Amino acid sequence: MKLNYLAYPVLIFFLLLFAHDKQTGFFIFTSIILFITLIYHLSCNNYTPDKVILIAILTAMACVGRVLFSFLPSIQLASFIIILSGIVFGPSIAFVVGILTPIMSNFFQGQGLWTIWQMFGFGLMGLFSGWMSKSLKQNKIWRTCFGMIAGIIFGWIMNLMTVIYVGGGNFNFANIITIYTASLLFDVLHGITNALLLFMVGDVCIEKFEMLKSKIQL
Repeated sequence: MKLNYLAYPVLIFFLLLFAHDKQTGFFIFTSIILFITLIYHLSCNNYTPDKVILIAILTAMACVGRVLFSFLPSIQLASFIIILSGIVFGPSIAFVVGILTPIMSNFFQGQGLWTIWQMFGFGLMGLFSGWMSKSLKQNKIWRTCFGMIAGIIFGWIMNLMTVIYVGGGNFNFANIITIYTASLLFDVLHGITNALLLFMVGDVCIEKFEMLKSKIQL
């Protein structure tokens, strides 16, 4: 089952590796492929109307948090919602929320090839938080550390996009160090924001999400 879920972000990653330019045609092609895989994922995982509504609610929450704080690039409330979705609702729902969040929120913030990279990063965040849900729910310290790590890794994924597009795919050591060093502060702040939210209000939000889960009988 884990390998089945992992196939989707792997597909996204390999599509991205072939995107060495910013042509609109490639963006449209990739978006169609990802849309088809999403529909396949939903159809194969027996999603009921209640689950679809839940995904819509969680995605809306993540999008609102992301758009409202878009003037602060390191404050990603979307990450917090996606991680909580994985902890409470599992990897399948969290993965879908993760890949839908950048698609929907970028209608306000601007679409582009970066959207697909964000889908990859947020999707992985949802998958791993779902896979580790038992330990993340029980251990507050581990949950806090996970939020920190997830924020930094998301930044590293976006940095890889910068290396490929801005750096012209030039993977020399100096170029990579320059790009990753320039974004280090923002990546760490993203991680710290996740960690603080999960430490301070994580338990309360998990309890609220569990109540929602029981109401829709997942």
